[in-house]
Amino acid sequence: MFASNISGRTNLWKVAVAGGWPVQLIQSDERQANASWSPDGKWIAYQQDFGGNELWDIFAVPSDGGEAIDLTQTPDIREELPRWSPDGKTIALNYKPKESSTYDLALLDFASRKVHKLTHEASTSHGWTSVAWSPDGKTLYANRSRLNLMDVDVYAVAVASGSNVNLTPHRGDIIYAASSLSPDGKTLLITSNELGGNSNVALLDVATRKRTWVTSTHWEAESGEFSPTGKSFTYTLNVDGLTDAYLVDVATLHGEKLALDAGLNGTAGYPTAFSPSGDRLLLSHQSSVKPKDLWVYETGSHEGRPLSRSAIASLSSAPMPESQIVHYRAFDGKIISALIWVPFNLRRDSAGPALVVPHGGPAGQIQDRWNPLVAALVSRGYVVIAPNVGGSTGYGIDFQRANYQDLGGGDRQDSGCMGSRRGRIWHHQLDDDAATRGPVLAAIREKPSRRSGQGQGRLRCGFTNHLYSRGESTAAGAAGG
Repeated sequence: MFASNISGRTNLWKVAVAGGWPVQLIQSDERQANASWSPDGKWIAYQQDFGGNELWDIFAVPSDGGEAIDLTQTPDIREELPRWSPDGKTIALNYKPKESSTYDLALLDFASRKVHKLTHEASTSHGWTSVAWSPDGKTLYANRSRLNLMDVDVYAVAVASGSNVNLTPHRGDIIYAASSLSPDGKTLLITSNELGGNSNVALLDVATRKRTWVTSTHWEAESGEFSPTGKSFTYTLNVDGLTDAYLVDVATLHGEKLALDAGLNGTAGYPTAFSPSGDRLLLSHQSSVKPKDLWVYETGSHEGRPLSRSAIASLSSAPMPESQIVHYRAFDGKIISALIWVPFNLRRDSAGPALVVPHGGPAGQIQDRWNPLVAALVSRGYVVIAPNVGGSTGYGIDFQRANYQDLGGGDRQDSGCMGSRRGRIWHHQLDDDAATRGPVLAAIREKPSRRSGQGQGRLRCGFTNHLYSRGESTAAGAAGG
């Protein structure tokens, strides 16, 4: 089950694990998201909004096809992320009235279609999202987050009474975000930046609240899901804009990187990427030269195969330059990471046209994902560079806070110095142990990128930076040094 706009609208589709042409389950001008199978496999719950208004209702459709049912019918309330209880009688959801700033947890009785709130958040700066049901259906585990996502806690919420217990009490701004519960209900898989402000993965014992760290990296690790057997779990590791998925043995905590091409690799599927038997994983893969597609990974043979094809078959494919990871020193001395695309056969005389493509957010990150805009520009002869300026995610909490109360200031200067002498750009190569060895500074090398295949070494840029800041368009010439 997946959502795709292959028909022109983002609708739900089914495809056999063995592959083949997908079957469209929902035909609608409206969009669907977060489809979830009922425990008995007879129903699929999902969220759908109307005209893109983001006021989602929860729907259900027979898994073999049929008429879709709007279970909530609440035009002024957002209901999102349907999560079935183990007995299939109740659906947990995130609940937010149109005029409210925060989400609560709510429960939907599948038979009567009645909804009642489970939490009643008093703070206007915090909200809730569900994570997992306990095996007996008596507890709903959830994350309570400050709206800026700088402070998150994991809670156990009693389904019968709504009473809750904070499993990660702490002082200061720290993230503890759960993503999955072990099948025996004893352990939560969490992401936390407790270790030096960098996102790492840990196991949280529900009874003792003890944390066992799975990773200790200066990059960005994010927890995934437990397998149905509880013997393994997944996480992803974002190393300077390239992401890989890992499968970890619970007994040894040894992680195996899943063998997919370089780019953005992660688990797919909601609420889990595992097949019911745990012998297969649903993954997603994309890169700057390959659109996003679904893959099936066999955990026994350690092999993956594509399940979908997003590229349009009627369009002929042409070689495209892969992204290259480069670094340069900003105006204040910090190291900035960027992706750069250089058209084939471009003369290295600093005379070629170039464009800077900043990311949004502002707390976001440029990663090696499929970007039609970049593909179009590079195919027409433009050099494209996409910097992860101060304020970007992926490099620790201190770097993310670099543009706090300074939007359009230092972050804009980080982009504007790329062509200066001080902003000279290096290709770099990441050693195999770079993810555990140190921060971005440790990864800088004056040698070719492992992905570029070019021996250019140190580069000097000369191009015009087109930046957009505070609603005004500016152009700053940057001469090569």
